[in-house]
Amino acid sequence: MFKALILICSLYTQPKCVEIHDTLKPEGYATERECGARLGEMMVMIRPRIYYPHTMHMQCKEVGTKT
Repeated sequence: MFKALILICSLYTQPKCVEIHDTLKPEGYATERECGARLGEMMVMIRPRIYYPHTMHMQCKEVGTKT
């Protein structure tokens, strides 16, 4: 499973960095491709709501055990 995570950091906010987790499917996605598509959707919603300058890091974090 892959969980969609976005880390946003700015010099002008408190706290300096915020980690955003997917609330649509918090248990994760079966493939990294599905997770990546969700990250794109999340970015469309987030970008208009944050102030510049900032940095963003997007990640599909693999969770669970491999068999």
